[in-house]
Amino acid sequence: MSALITDLIVGPSAAFTDLLPEWRALWAQAPDREPFSHPGWVQAYLSAFEPSARPVVLTVRLDGTLVAALPLVRESTIFDGMPVRLLRAPMNPHSFRAQALVLADQPPQTPCAFIDHLSAMPGWDLLTIPRFARSGFADQLGHCAASHGFPILLHPHCPTRYIAIPARALDGGDEPWLADVDPDLRKKMRRAWRQIQQEFRAEPELETCEVAEPADLQRFYDLEASGWKGRAGTAIKCSPGTVRFYTDVAQAFAGERALRLHFLCVQGVTIAGAFSIIAADRLYVLKWSYDEEYARYRPGQLLSGEMLRDCFKRGLRTMDLGEDADYKRAWTPLTQDFEYLYIFNRTLYGRLLYVCREWLRPMIGCVLKRLRRRHSAARPNTPGT
Repeated sequence: MSALITDLIVGPSAAFTDLLPEWRALWAQAPDREPFSHPGWVQAYLSAFEPSARPVVLTVRLDGTLVAALPLVRESTIFDGMPVRLLRAPMNPHSFRAQALVLADQPPQTPCAFIDHLSAMPGWDLLTIPRFARSGFADQLGHCAASHGFPILLHPHCPTRYIAIPARALDGGDEPWLADVDPDLRKKMRRAWRQIQQEFRAEPELETCEVAEPADLQRFYDLEASGWKGRAGTAIKCSPGTVRFYTDVAQAFAGERALRLHFLCVQGVTIAGAFSIIAADRLYVLKWSYDEEYARYRPGQLLSGEMLRDCFKRGLRTMDLGEDADYKRAWTPLTQDFEYLYIFNRTLYGRLLYVCREWLRPMIGCVLKRLRRRHSAARPNTPGT
């Protein structure tokens, strides 16, 4: 039987650089790959948001071939008021979610090989993987850790919402890519489309860019910053680090022929745009934007419909809308569950961290809530209030 060999590759280093081609090849072969496990994504994140971080990649090899990779960051920080040596997924709100990268036919003992390596590795108290798909590899990792005596916690996280796109039209229905969309929303979209036709005497047109041209990226950044995101300071353009991140991501995935910039235009005017990445047969929509001057025409919804049409023509089977939100529910009833994994070391300090998070923190929260209730009930009523 072939042996599984685990290793922890520390970056930046020659070994870390040498790993990147294998990591890209593994990503290209993994059937459930997501953009967030691509080395270009991880490098873009580190460069833009944590240039001084100590990245590591936990790897598993079978007969010398890379079959699994889990990117992490070492960090000394505070957890529940206590100092902790943390291993965590390299991510922030722009990273959306985490994913370990594994080959389709990786040996079933791969998760436990990771845990065996962690068992022998000094210098850590807690490993966290936020926002990972339930029933995926990270889930297996948690169960293996528990079977090896590591205290673990699994907390549910906000689900994502996605649209399933049929491979072909069924029963002669038109617009099969909109089959799961709420009928009322479809009516509103058709009405908005006719309104544009009548008022502009022109059809809205979808433009698709697959190369990371600076002018096209700037076009999207300007459009996104022109509305409420710009006023709130949350647009990509408002932060040089965020601009760098999305620009580097665009360049990395343009090289994989997986970048998609979609623009909806009317008579040469861009009224909506989206920044997306393709992985396997799924389109991941990372950012949306629209021109608020054209809000009455529902430009974001019209763009989404045209993107679904484009996905249908290209043979993509899913459009991932990201974290669940009220406005996304009219598009699809389908959701995917996600969780947050904590693996505490088996050391005395690691177990103390586990007890504080699992027992003491909830108990203190309940006590404080009761004290606030009593204090509120004991306050005298003030006339006129």
